[in-house]
Amino acid sequence: MFARVGTAALAASQIVGTLEGIFIVGSFGLMSAATVFTSRALGAGDAAGARLWLGRIGRAGLLTGASFGLLFALSALLVPPLFPRVGAEVHHIALVGVLISAVTQVAKVRNMIIGGGVLPGAADGRGVILGDVVGAFVVGLPLAIWLGLFTPLGVWGVFLGRSAEELVKVAIFEWRLRRVNWERLAQEQMGKEAVAAH
Repeated sequence: MFARVGTAALAASQIVGTLEGIFIVGSFGLMSAATVFTSRALGAGDAAGARLWLGRIGRAGLLTGASFGLLFALSALLVPPLFPRVGAEVHHIALVGVLISAVTQVAKVRNMIIGGGVLPGAADGRGVILGDVVGAFVVGLPLAIWLGLFTPLGVWGVFLGRSAEELVKVAIFEWRLRRVNWERLAQEQMGKEAVAAH
């Protein structure tokens, strides 16, 4: 999509993606932590413990997502000195692109925790697929195409489409999370552990 808008948009998107990758790494481990700690609690038959870990990891995600999102936004100031040869137009697109992307950093981290960590551990692969497919192919991509190619927004529309994808995914993942029956899962997992022990 960025290439269709123009070479400056493509170059700027690469800069934004590079900077975003640096700051999202600070929250990446929370996805594995969510899987490990909630699954361990469920395996012990402790539904309340699984919910407790989910709350703790969710709060850590909010903190890291907001903190690293702020640092990501501030990194927009470093675009000209870090990439001096790309020109003023690319600098401008990258600066605004960083700011748009930084706004959804908290949602992106939440998506990693729920969609990448909790829902697979709660045996809700369907919820993960639903969030990913609807977020990307029903909302994000069509919106990026429409806003980027058929409105005056141009490159900003593509960035907004990407951000909309994350917001839709977090809404779907939160909905699926509310449907999880922790008590039933804990009983099932404890039963499997007992069978495996014998």
